[in-house]
Amino acid sequence: MNYISNLTMKNFLTLAILVVVVACASDTEQKSLHDIGATYNAKTAYSKNFKSSVGEKTVRAFTVTVSESKLIDSLNPNVSSSNIALMVYENLSEKEKDHYTAINVNLLNLKKDSANYTFQKQTLSELSEKAATFNTFAESLIKGNFGKIDEIKDANEIKGTVAHGVKKLIAKNKKLHGDLIGYKRFGIAEARDERGSAYQFQGFLEFENGKLIPFLGVVDTALGKDKLIGFNIFDKS
Repeated sequence: MNYISNLTMKNFLTLAILVVVVACASDTEQKSLHDIGATYNAKTAYSKNFKSSVGEKTVRAFTVTVSESKLIDSLNPNVSSSNIALMVYENLSEKEKDHYTAINVNLLNLKKDSANYTFQKQTLSELSEKAATFNTFAESLIKGNFGKIDEIKDANEIKGTVAHGVKKLIAKNKKLHGDLIGYKRFGIAEARDERGSAYQFQGFLEFENGKLIPFLGVVDTALGKDKLIGFNIFDKS
């Protein structure tokens, strides 16, 4: 009887701790919710989940729910959910990255249909390294450091120099839309062909007058292969 009573008391204590954790988000977690809301013009909510079973690994997950977004509704949920999970992971402190075992993403479209995804910490850690290449590419466009693109590209996949052509393209759009002031990454897709697989990072270039131009960067999924193997700026001007 004492054994059962002790278990019951532990269950109540665990529940009480869980309620306290759900009620509080760290500054880094709040920042991720803010960034997701700004990127997708969406409402966000969160919860923290703890699950421990005898003989199984303990699961500690951060769950983000994203809703009321026209952009989310226009995208393949696999594309948006992976980016949202990575946005959460990238904002976490190192201590928080060690703490959580997974990031859950719940998408709720304007019709109230839902889609739920789980991303393991190791997967997000590896994806973050690939995203760093895309981020460098995007920041090179914004800073006008076009030579950097030649430095980070895979010379076997992207032949010759690209700096001059990209510089002309950005200059043309700056004349039309003002300064290039930032970018927003909104999706991550995985593409496969007979040669292998690659991550396609998708985003918008944001100009001073509010113009958004879609662009993407492609990086091999293989560990250690972090060069830019493809990119596109969808200029229709």
